[in-house]
Amino acid sequence: MSHASANDIELVVSNPCFEIWLLLHHTDHRSWTPDYRAVKQKLQQFVDVPSDKGVAFDRDYGERWGEAVERARALAPEGHEHKTNPSTRMWRLVVTIAGDDQ
Repeated sequence: MSHASANDIELVVSNPCFEIWLLLHHTDHRSWTPDYRAVKQKLQQFVDVPSDKGVAFDRDYGERWGEAVERARALAPEGHEHKTNPSTRMWRLVVTIAGDDQ
């Protein structure tokens, strides 16, 4: 992480896994989560999670990204996501791509 910072590279870290970002599209999940299996189990309450980890973004997540951004930002101070469980910095990438860079 220090190498990335020294070279002006922003990392997108999710703890415990990327799927926490997907879960935040459906619920305000804030409790410690041990691993991918636990996140997947919670996510399956809202959407189908195929074994190949395929994601139907438009159908299952598209209109909910704004809520997911708010929820993700509330989980950890920016830049400290790697120290917090659960957390994700995917919100930063999404707002940048959307041209909503805050």
